[in-house]
Amino acid sequence: MDGSYKNKVPKIRKYNSVSPLAFLHMSDQMINTYLALGIMGTVLIGAVVLEKYLVKNEHVSAAKLVSEGIYH
Repeated sequence: MDGSYKNKVPKIRKYNSVSPLAFLHMSDQMINTYLALGIMGTVLIGAVVLEKYLVKNEHVSAAKLVSEGIYH
């Protein structure tokens, strides 16, 4: 062994932020953050669609309750 393995510079791979491979190389905290934001967004969109449905079918008190829940 001549020790040449010690002189090699580690190769750092950089991925473009829109690349699907970039998601696989994130830390666990970042993945958890993106998952939490996705879940919160889905719940918010679902609540808005539910509120719109309730207003359309003249359930105003229930729609107001959902609206206040979204606000808080």
